[in-house]
Amino acid sequence: MIGIESIFLLSSSKSAVIMNSSEALHGAIYDALKKKLDTDELHNYQNKSIFSISPLFSSLGRISTKFRKGATYLFRLCTLREDIFQVFRDHCMIKGSITIQGTDFHIVQMESAAIKLDSLTSSQEFTLNFISPVTFRSSKPGDIPVPYPEILEKYFKSISELYIKENSNLYPLLTFLKGRTQPIRFKKYLLIGFRGKIKLKFPQPTVIPFLSHFLGTGHNCARGMGNTIVEELDVLPPLQKLRKMMEDG
Repeated sequence: MIGIESIFLLSSSKSAVIMNSSEALHGAIYDALKKKLDTDELHNYQNKSIFSISPLFSSLGRISTKFRKGATYLFRLCTLREDIFQVFRDHCMIKGSITIQGTDFHIVQMESAAIKLDSLTSSQEFTLNFISPVTFRSSKPGDIPVPYPEILEKYFKSISELYIKENSNLYPLLTFLKGRTQPIRFKKYLLIGFRGKIKLKFPQPTVIPFLSHFLGTGHNCARGMGNTIVEELDVLPPLQKLRKMMEDG
């Protein structure tokens, strides 16, 4: 299995206000994918984590809702499905732009990297950088916008069952947390999550947290929530440079 990380640098063709820009970006990506892929499979509950996107960021690392003509913006798309990346990449290369709620964003640069999951080395310590707000579903009304160890354990177990079955203890010790809560606006509601960085230490070596790098963390990852960089994964300098632009401004 291969994990793919890609970052797209865009230039807006006109000034526009897109209040639900993350949701609108999801719609634009989905429109491109459904031309070649099975839409039922993309929305299947079991495959809810097949890809993760970030919101549209300004070059200062701010989640954007107001766009200026000629200004640059960027977003990150990660997946464990090669066909998802290939279909969207080919769509972008042919068209040369992405249309989001009637505004064309011309593609200035695209960088990507592929990592074979079987080449990953198990570790006990991980640094997770949530570049977009992460939130978790709760059995009670409302979401949980804080990455508690109990919630993280439950999430890691759920993605382990889908992708890499491990018998390791996935209850982490939270050794560092720095960040803040931040909302993301959708068309019909507002979601609040934690945006920032955490460090985790596990009782025994595991590779499962690496999956968050490609799937995101929490829920609504395909619509801009919980986009995650696992900092222990090395990438080439061009991708690293674009990542830096997404850091909280």
